[in-house]
Amino acid sequence: MKRLNVLFMLFSVFNTSQSYAQKSWCFGFGVATSIVGQKSTNEIVDRYNETRPWLDKKMSKPNPFGGYVYSFAVDKGDYSFQLGVNLQKSILKASGTAPSGIYGERQLMIKNSFWSFNGLWDFGSMWGESYGLGVNLGGAFGGGDYYTKITGEDEFRKIRNTGYDGAGLFLGIFYEPYLLGHEEQGISFRITPYMRGLPGSKLNVDDTKELLAELDPVNAQTIGVETSTNNHIAFGVSAELIFRLER
Repeated sequence: MKRLNVLFMLFSVFNTSQSYAQKSWCFGFGVATSIVGQKSTNEIVDRYNETRPWLDKKMSKPNPFGGYVYSFAVDKGDYSFQLGVNLQKSILKASGTAPSGIYGERQLMIKNSFWSFNGLWDFGSMWGESYGLGVNLGGAFGGGDYYTKITGEDEFRKIRNTGYDGAGLFLGIFYEPYLLGHEEQGISFRITPYMRGLPGSKLNVDDTKELLAELDPVNAQTIGVETSTNNHIAFGVSAELIFRLER
């Protein structure tokens, strides 16, 4: 919550200090997908499959993730300041008939989300083009949580004491044709390939033992995966509809 308050304070400072140059408010929503570092999760999934040779459908790896993205920005013309949230998840499934003759299915859901505060430099606007094209640079922080559901359960339940979080760089490039209206007011479509995190940085798992105990209780005490980490770096792409209101 403290980090979120800092983001809003920074956004307010940029907005008020440069209000004389303000051109429009921008509200965006769309979809996103990414490949996220999941080393620890992959190790646990592999162990789950190895200890259950009777599975008809092996549990898959979590990548790619998919979900939704929302943003709010103050556009100054050649540049803008944007606050965004990216909500993604991945659902893994495994099923089969155990030696006891009982058929069962397990699902593992990983939620992966992050907040970002970025500056967008629009070279398309600088060059007088009829589209936006530029760099999206800033910081991001977020993480994920694990949920599961087995045969007979109606809803996913959160696995306690699991999850990961971290912060790092956000770097993207964007292309934004104006569909209706113009740069100051109307509707545009923005596509942004991006990298989140820093090479070599980690999202530490709080307690991987809890996740392993849930998925593989028989072997949970003999496998030392609690020191594993999920690498923070992620590569993704988002596609948004941007609604611009002239100020």
